[in-house]
Parts: sequence; structure tokens; C-alpha cells
Amino acid sequence: MSGITSAGVGSGLDLESVIDAEVAQVYAPQYEQLDADIVENELEISAWGSFRSNVSGFNDVVGKLSDSDKLTNKLLTIDGVDAKESSTLNLISSDDVGEGRFSLEVRSLAASNQLQSNEFASSGSTVGTGDLTFSAGSEAFTINVDAADTLEDIRDKINASADNSSVSANIVNTSTGAVLIYENTKTGVANSLTVTSSDASLNSIASAGMTETRSASDAEVRINGLTATSDTNTFTDAIDGLTFEVTGTTTSPATLEIKKDTESTKELINSFISNYNTLVSEINRLSDPDKSAEPDDDGSGALAFEPAVRSFDMQLTQVATSYISSMPVGMQSLYDLGIELQKDGTLSLAEPTKLDKALATNYDDVEGLFAGSNGIGTQLVNLTDSYLETNGVIDSTEKTYSEKRTDLEDKEIRLDAEMAAYEASLRQKYAALDSTVAYYNNQMNYISNLFSNNSKDE
Repeated sequence: MSGITSAGVGSGLDLESVIDAEVAQVYAPQYEQLDADIVENELEISAWGSFRSNVSGFNDVVGKLSDSDKLTNKLLTIDGVDAKESSTLNLISSDDVGEGRFSLEVRSLAASNQLQSNEFASSGSTVGTGDLTFSAGSEAFTINVDAADTLEDIRDKINASADNSSVSANIVNTSTGAVLIYENTKTGVANSLTVTSSDASLNSIASAGMTETRSASDAEVRINGLTATSDTNTFTDAIDGLTFEVTGTTTSPATLEIKKDTESTKELINSFISNYNTLVSEINRLSDPDKSAEPDDDGSGALAFEPAVRSFDMQLTQVATSYISSMPVGMQSLYDLGIELQKDGTLSLAEPTKLDKALATNYDDVEGLFAGSNGIGTQLVNLTDSYLETNGVIDSTEKTYSEKRTDLEDKEIRLDAEMAAYEASLRQKYAALDSTVAYYNNQMNYISNLFSNNSKDE
């Protein structure tokens, strides 16, 4: 326990062992208890971290379960193929859109226009002096061109203008010269780019002296023979409640079908069951009373007597077995979907046909059961949020255990200092004994030598 090992050198007594034994007798029990407290604290911190992680993962799932838009999506198919896999259309949102079948033609995609100058000698050529004004839809900006400005300078002024939000200027260098090109990044006829000049010397780089190499156009679709246009490739409410993006044209009418995406809803419900069971199994492991006396290294049993964990477990079961009275009879509980509570607290899809039937015939009621104002998903997300929020149950508890760890570390420092002081006092006490015994040993040796010498003389 000490780096000093000189006690007993003078007397020949094994005072180091005596000191070590006395120090150990006083402090070993305290260190053993402190070490046990630190190990217990580490297990508790680890267990709460595991609890947080599982509650958080479950929260993500029930967050979707409580969100009507994520729980009950619409599935769009084009000629029987999921629109996600189509080269024609991407679904963006389908809020409140009804089911239906439509004839769809994508006649054109939206495009922006492009202007190209005649060829100049080089990108270092100068043009003239004056102002160039760029107009596209409701936006416009102006740059000033000096007599010394080259095509490169003009390009840079256009691209650097603080008022420019959509015009891009570039130079293409050919084998015989250079060409200035303007392009508007905003699509649609209404956003067609025009360039005017304040002086005739700049006409060669204004619309009047440039060639339109690409015209602006709107996206156009025909739905059941009815035409809809958009200045972008996104259509909102062309079919009321539906927003989609066209990504390619069609050569012949295609069949667009909108139907309830029961499969994705079923996948989410199954994910809910799986994550619920993972969470319950983790709670059972962490709060196992049989492991509470000596928790495993993985934290099993470390939270056996935590009231907050027991409360969470009870509330979880209460919600899972609750009846939502505001829902129609036959669609008021998880049991009505074929989901049953097992003896170990986990859920099981005991009757899959019940869920299939509910999704096929009561899709909106399934949504209400989970995502209604008092729905099961809504209750569960409120429960998990209350535990996960800043200064919530888990956050507060973890702070308490973290503070406890700091206290234990401080206690360890104080105990080290106290033990060092106690050992120093023992050394001081035994130093006097060592000195006294050494003195008498020397006297005894002197007398012994004296008698020995006298015997030899005789």
C-alpha cells in the first residue's frame, strides 16, 4: 500500500507487514464496499442506457403508427407496376385522395429556355457598354457592362449578381472561337428568359441577337382526356389530394390506379408488434428480480426495483390491452385485429386473418384505432415521449446515476487520502519502536561482544 519499505530496517522487525495488516484491516472493507458500489452504479447506468435505446426505437415505430399519413398510405400503380418503379411518375404525397382508376398520358415535361450568341473571336473578346436586363417570370435583374469587360467578365457578373436567382451564364470554347450561353434554371413557359440591352452595342448578347436553342415549355398531362399543365414537372391536385412528379413521357395512355396500400400498413403493424416485444423482453431482462442480488455484466436485474421502469411496463400493458370506446364495435382493440397479449407480456398476431380482413374492409377504422386522438399509437407515443423528453424520466434518472458516479469517484479520492494519512501515522508510531528496539539490539550486541572478548583474553 506504500512505496516506502524501510520500516523495521533498524530493529529487524517485519514492521512493513504489521503496517500493511493494520491498514488493510481498517480500509480493505471500505474499498471492497466502494468497488461494489462503483460496479453497481456502472451496471445501473448501462441498464438505463439500454432501456433508453429500446424505448427510443419503439418510439420511432409508434410515431409512425400515430401518424395517419405514414400509417395509411395510398399505393399508385401505372399499368399494374408500383409507381416507385415506374419511369413515368413519382408519388410525392397522397393526402385525402380517394381510390380510383384513371387514363394517364404524359404529353411533355417542363423545360427552361436557352439562349446562345453568335461566335466571338475568343472568350477574351469585348462587346460594348451599357446595361443588360434579364427577365424571367416575375423576377428580373440588371448588370452593367463596361467597355473593357470581356465575355468572361460578363459571364462572371451575371453569375455573381446578388439579384440573380435562376440564370446561369456559360462560355463554350470552339475550335474557331467562343459562344456565350444563357440558361434559366426555372422551367415553364411563364418563366421564359428574355434579355434586353440599354445600348445597341450589347445587342449581340441580348435576346435580339441570340438564338433560342431550347424553348421553355410546361409539363402537360392528360387525365381521362382532360388536360392539366404545370410550369414544373410537379402536379398538385390535378387529381384532388394527390401530388406527383412526372419523370418521363408516355407513348400511349397508361392506367393510373390509386388504392389503399394495405401491405405497407400491415408491415408497419407487424413492425410495431416486433418492436413492442423487443422492448418488453428488454424490460423483463433488466428488471428480473431473480438477478437483482447479483446482476449480470449485461445489466440483467439491474433495474429490478426501479419504480419508473415498473410504471412504464404497467402503462405499456394497459395501452396494449385498452379499448377505444370512440371506435365502432369490433374495431376497438388490438384483439379485434387478431393481436393478443401473451403470458410473458409480449404481443402475438394470433389470428392474421382478422388483420387482413380489417385492412380490406375497415381500413379507415384501422387508422382511427391507431392514429386517432386517443388511438393506441397516439397513447404509446405520448407515453414514450414523456420518458424520452429532455428532463423526462430517463433523462432525470440518468443524471442522478451520473451524479452518484461522480460522488463515488470523489469518495475514492478522499478514501485514498485518508488511508495515506493513516499509513503515515502508523509509520511514525512504528518508527519510534524501530528506533528503540534497534538501540537495545545495539546495546545487547555490545555487551555480548564485550563478554566474548574477555573470554578470549582468559
